[in-house]
Amino acid sequence: MELPRFSNITRNARLVLISGLAAALVACGGGSGGDDSGSGGGGGGAPPPPPPPPQTTGTLSVTVTDDAGVAIDRAAVRVTVGTAAPLTATTGPNGTASISNVPTGTATVEASKDLYIPGTASATITASQTTSAPPLRITRRVGQVSASIRDQFAAAIPNAQVRATIEDRTVLGVTAANGTVTLAGVPTGAVTVSTTAAGFAPSVTTNVAVVESQTAPYSAILVRVTQAAGGFVSARIPAGGLSADGRTLDFRIQVIVIDETGQGVQSLTAANFSLNNCANVDPAVVECVRDQFTDADASYVRSTSTATSFALIPGQPRVPYFASLLLDQSRSILDTDPTDARIFATKIFLDDLGTGDVVALSAFASSPASGENPALIPQTPVTQYGFSTDGRSFFDELDLLAVQEGGDTPLYEALNEMIGYSRTNATTQGRAVVLFTDGKDFPTCQPSSAACRAASIALANQDPKVDIFTIGLSDDIDFEAMAELADGANGIFLFAENAEQLIPIYGSLGALLSKSLVSYEMVWRIEADRTGVFQSGRSVLGRMQINTTSNPIELPFVVRIP
Repeated sequence: MELPRFSNITRNARLVLISGLAAALVACGGGSGGDDSGSGGGGGGAPPPPPPPPQTTGTLSVTVTDDAGVAIDRAAVRVTVGTAAPLTATTGPNGTASISNVPTGTATVEASKDLYIPGTASATITASQTTSAPPLRITRRVGQVSASIRDQFAAAIPNAQVRATIEDRTVLGVTAANGTVTLAGVPTGAVTVSTTAAGFAPSVTTNVAVVESQTAPYSAILVRVTQAAGGFVSARIPAGGLSADGRTLDFRIQVIVIDETGQGVQSLTAANFSLNNCANVDPAVVECVRDQFTDADASYVRSTSTATSFALIPGQPRVPYFASLLLDQSRSILDTDPTDARIFATKIFLDDLGTGDVVALSAFASSPASGENPALIPQTPVTQYGFSTDGRSFFDELDLLAVQEGGDTPLYEALNEMIGYSRTNATTQGRAVVLFTDGKDFPTCQPSSAACRAASIALANQDPKVDIFTIGLSDDIDFEAMAELADGANGIFLFAENAEQLIPIYGSLGALLSKSLVSYEMVWRIEADRTGVFQSGRSVLGRMQINTTSNPIELPFVVRIP
């Protein structure tokens, strides 16, 4: 039976439909005749995603230090690669900074900070890696400080240490003989300058402006360090003070106390004074009772912890004086007074002369026969510089004496010459020789120091009389000689354990010459360890402790038994 014509059309349409479906299956990864894996028959999965684009940046680590290798905090870092926009960062306290997303290639790295000269370096940036740039050093901009260090009398202070400090940088220098020093390489900015010198209080100045390649001037006036000191006026044996058996002795002693400003102290009580037992005077010397001709070595102890009597003695009215200053210029002064405190102290005295006061200046030393360690003063044994009513007129000569230490100590020869000079040149005001020394008479005066001392006292007591004031520095002096000279010639023995005590001593010298300072008089009883120790002609050597508000004072004294 023949099918109708429209049936052929329908069949053809069905073939087309089936063909289109097959094509769609192929496009979806299906297909006929293949295995389950889809690897056969022209099937398969979707294509892989495209690979990511290649990296074109890296990370740069930078360390910034100064020219001394110290890490620089808050330094600005700038990184440039080709024409790319610069990248910036700031260093931390350890001086490092890390910059990311730096384009690959050769990078120029620059570090900078205020007051520093910038530094540059180059580094090769590798993709996806951290590169460390070569260490970057930035140099601090520097200038100079020119320092001049002087005391209150405008005298140069040598060997003073001057420090210029800013942040963590310090430049140190030491002044020359003229008191000056130039500090080079001082970092720019607001610098703190500090100055220290032996015998002086330190000085600090802030905000000294240092500018690059310029010199900043700096000057400082240092103030001397001072300490309270004491003086021995006299010691006497009161009636009945010596026991019949020579084992117990009462003595009356008069002392003065000077505070660190050179003023007399008048507020002390008996509790401020104590007497050392003999064993505490000098452990190396047991001879606390001395006799010129016999072996009188003996010790003693105080009988009471405080004086058996105590009184404050008012000072006398101040009167004009004629004072001859006699300064020891022997070689040992370099060791006992390395900062020339005696020179400064003498200026203190000379600067305070009163109306009618006259002062003479002289120095003593002698050259040994060996020729070694010669004296440096212009004329030996005594160089005299004349007398004046203007103390400042001697300042130039005093400054020269500061570098003229040398030779031996001809104490009595020099003293006798100045006693005669004072007697000849003084007018009607009180005559006095003020002897300063740091040692014993050497070479020894003949026939003996004791005999020469007695002769000097006798010479001073001839009419017209000349008082002798003695100032001893250090434990090397002959305490007995200094005390007996002063006591025997109506003067005062002043003792300085160190150079710092010289300044108040000389500062009070004008009042001392007039005996116008208050003093303390007290009686002590001492006992020997056997009978017959305290005898006529012998001397008792002792030390007194004086407690002041500023510093304790140890004052040596001598009591002559008549």
